[in-house]
Amino acid sequence: MNPQGNALVPWIWAAGAVHLAIVAANFALPGRPGRGVPRTLLAVSGGSVLFGMVLAGLYGAGGFAGHSIIGLHEMAVLHGAANGIGFTLCGLLAMNLTAQEEKAA
Repeated sequence: MNPQGNALVPWIWAAGAVHLAIVAANFALPGRPGRGVPRTLLAVSGGSVLFGMVLAGLYGAGGFAGHSIIGLHEMAVLHGAANGIGFTLCGLLAMNLTAQEEKAA
């Protein structure tokens, strides 16, 4: 039984988590507009998505392997921080700075 309480076959659950991680990682570092600080913030944002998806893949692969590669607590803390601070905050700041630069030009 997986941590969400569903009685899914572990390999189906693990395959879904790994698949999601691979698909999301393909979108992690798209072309970054702008220059300077906005570009750096977008790179951090994309890198945070990649980091979070690697964690999700490890967590999902642990379900397939039958033992935890990364625990639920570590997954929640690290994945949450990467998404909240790295992806969301840096991404929003970058987009805001880029919009201000375009408006000023």
